[in-house]
Amino acid sequence: MTAEQHARSLFDVLPAEVRHLVILGGGSLRAFYDGTEIKDIDCFFVSLASYTYVAAYLSGRSDWTSEAAPNGIRNFRSPEGHLVSLIGFEFGTPHEHCARFDLRCCAHVAIYEPSTDEVVVVSLEGAVADASEKLLFVLNNNGTERTIRRITHYVEDYGYTLHPDQPEQDELFEDDDFPGHAPQGVHTPPKAPEPEYILRARRRVRAIPVTNHGYP
Repeated sequence: MTAEQHARSLFDVLPAEVRHLVILGGGSLRAFYDGTEIKDIDCFFVSLASYTYVAAYLSGRSDWTSEAAPNGIRNFRSPEGHLVSLIGFEFGTPHEHCARFDLRCCAHVAIYEPSTDEVVVVSLEGAVADASEKLLFVLNNNGTERTIRRITHYVEDYGYTLHPDQPEQDELFEDDDFPGHAPQGVHTPPKAPEPEYILRARRRVRAIPVTNHGYP
């Protein structure tokens, strides 16, 4: 199976009428490379109008059910039982979404071209290697504590390690107190005392200015 075939299998979960409005991204695509279980299918959008339309369309389907979700996200369960998350707190082109993920291993997006029935997958440079080798390179600080929780999740649950080539600050500074959007499915807070990899991760994350993004 190719990355495009994998992405097509994810698009096939969605009704054909809305596939062209969705930008797939993040963990469901990363899973093709690292072999981890797909928890949900994150769907991003170019505009609020597209997000609102797809949310209304799925709400109107009797075979799709709405589920609880954090602010800015709409969760739906497909007839086959797949959890589909509509991300409505940030909009942009496929390339813009791809560049906003906190961890480079997640920097993959896919779009469906209805005119040619083609699926196109785009990954940032280094993203495929990171996911395949289970390495964590921090691209964006989407809230220091949120990003640290994500790193903890990837290390403890998926077997990732910190990328050896990312620089670290010499000293730790106070937390920025910007938690970002709560990552879905991540409920493990950093342990105290924190392991060495978390201290190293903090030095990496705090070297990056905090954004307002909270990508899953």
